[in-house]
Amino acid sequence: MAAVSGEVAAKRSQSLRLMAESPEFQVTFPDLKRAYGLKWTQEEWSIAPHGGLPRPGRIHPTFFATGVQGGVIGSRARLAVGDDILTTRTRAPPTSGKSSTTGFTRVSSAGA
Repeated sequence: MAAVSGEVAAKRSQSLRLMAESPEFQVTFPDLKRAYGLKWTQEEWSIAPHGGLPRPGRIHPTFFATGVQGGVIGSRARLAVGDDILTTRTRAPPTSGKSSTTGFTRVSSAGA
């Protein structure tokens, strides 16, 4: 998940993590728990089936939050979400005389 800054991304992550810990989520998905042995921070956290036991060799988190200037090298994603990623700081207005190019790429796979 990317947001305009790391601080904003962390807040979005915290909101989703609190939802995953809620009694309502646990009633709906009783087998999903915090993944043992993986990070549980505001920016990076993991849940796993079977009472929280991640599959052997798993190293990538369920959720990873970063700002648009943050590093994601070595990370993997099945789904990427951008929230408030364009601001006056990240996009030059057309009247500024500066060249501005914003590119978005949609990546999908069959069955995802």
